[in-house]
Amino acid sequence: LSVEIAIASDPAEASSHAPFALPVVDIPVAARTVAGVPEAANGPAVIESIRRAVGDVKRGVMRAIVTNPIAKSVLY
Repeated sequence: LSVEIAIASDPAEASSHAPFALPVVDIPVAARTVAGVPEAANGPAVIESIRRAVGDVKRGVMRAIVTNPIAKSVLY
């Protein structure tokens, strides 16, 4: 599936990209990420991204949450 990704600074901006691209709100991480390799330094960013996404859905700013697999071992 070929989908254009649109990086947004906040949910309001993200919604302006749909339906032409998949809007993604970027949350910076502490360490470089490699698919399949959990990085403990990025645990706080993962937790923050989940909190923000759930909050945005609860407030009605966004309608859905889509994540990559989450390595729960680095969250605690």
